[in-house]
Amino acid sequence: NKKNNDDDDEKEQKGSGNPNQSDVIQCSNKGPTAILEAHLIDFQGTSYVTVDASKSMDTDGDQCVSFLFSFGDGTPPVYISSPTISRPYGKSGAYQAVVTVLDKHGLSNTAFVNVNIDEPSPYMESISSQSDIVNK
Repeated sequence: NKKNNDDDDEKEQKGSGNPNQSDVIQCSNKGPTAILEAHLIDFQGTSYVTVDASKSMDTDGDQCVSFLFSFGDGTPPVYISSPTISRPYGKSGAYQAVVTVLDKHGLSNTAFVNVNIDEPSPYMESISSQSDIVNK
């Protein structure tokens, strides 16, 4: 009799045995895709850039909740909940503005925009990156 009880316990540990019933449910969450655009305005000899990550998305439908912006000019990065930020560049040169987008689960993705500030007209290139691509 005791042996039969042990067999029953073994069956319980293995699951229900019903192939139509799931004993474990697994959900996978995908991270966001970061997309960054830049718009440059020259005002009284100072170049201002607006970087915009509002087209960033999460294929799971999760909201992108925070954005970490870096401007490539040695200033500290800015961590905000808004997908758009503007700031001046005081000198001509080549810069790489970067955004890291985080979803509500803490998953992230990074995109960058190369910004060349020259006189008289600046050149900008928008690039979207995915987490499995290494940025240049």
